[in-house]
Amino acid sequence: MVDAETARTGTGRVLLAGFSQGAVMALVTCLLHPAPLAGLALSAPYLPGGLAACLAERRTPASTATPVWIAHGADDWVIPPSAGAHVRDTLLAWGHPVSWHHLPAGHTPFPAPPAALLRFLTACRSGRG
Repeated sequence: MVDAETARTGTGRVLLAGFSQGAVMALVTCLLHPAPLAGLALSAPYLPGGLAACLAERRTPASTATPVWIAHGADDWVIPPSAGAHVRDTLLAWGHPVSWHHLPAGHTPFPAPPAALLRFLTACRSGRG
């Protein structure tokens, strides 16, 4: 799907986003993609056991150019905020530009996009993510 969309619009126009397990899928897809994407927005992400080591070996160098926005609810009862912080720290160690947001929420999708996410999406759209 990402390959088809990047072929149609160019890699600089494709942004992936996901919540919880969807965030894991978006993260893996981005890190394995051969070209940088416009951006990656993750809410309540985590790295299941062994995935970080696997990705460390297989991620593409181009993926480090993809800007990343991460948010995690302070009251998340399903995925602890420390799991999101671990994703943040791992990506920073790998050289990714990461914007981290600790939000007053639980493990629920946002009823409305946070202002910080809207700014990130606007910046990615204009190539300044």
